[in-house]
Amino acid sequence: ALGPAGFYFEKYISKIHESLDYKTLINLTFEGKCVSHEVDVLLLKGDVVTMIECKFHSGIEAKTDVKVPMYILSRFNDLKERKYKIFGQLRLINSCLIVTNNKFTEDALTFAKCSGLKMLSWDYPPQNGLREIIDRLKIYPITCLTRLTLNEKEQLLVGNIITIKDLLAEKNWLETLQLSKTRINRVLTEANQL
Repeated sequence: ALGPAGFYFEKYISKIHESLDYKTLINLTFEGKCVSHEVDVLLLKGDVVTMIECKFHSGIEAKTDVKVPMYILSRFNDLKERKYKIFGQLRLINSCLIVTNNKFTEDALTFAKCSGLKMLSWDYPPQNGLREIIDRLKIYPITCLTRLTLNEKEQLLVGNIITIKDLLAEKNWLETLQLSKTRINRVLTEANQL
């Protein structure tokens, strides 16, 4: 439910990495050696800058195939030799991570390993995939709440309330949805249980 355009998924991936002590930037455009590129998320930890390309699939059966890491590698190669004014100073983009809410094909994983791309999906890497990271950090998207309608969730997402933690920190957003006090209490109970 963080799609279909994927922009909310990018924000969610940024929030997850902020919880892992990264500094993050989202939706940037950089002039590469050959052409300009949109970058979904940039991470900074220490002196390492990582670009993230997010691949959101709304269908549960969809898989990210080998064409994606091939394409992303060419974009990374076009960007990595130039310095950009990011995170307060001129920096190189040092590494690349591809994130999907579903799974990668075996060919995609094989190509990524061979070419040095990092990959993160629902079940990859084993024991440290997206599912495990979300559960470990307890950083669930607001879209998993059952006490809100799709329209109410969309209004929260538009207001940059992406995670349950965001909602608990900004409870007043529930009032802007014109929910009854009883519904607000039910939503907050569910959010606190998560």
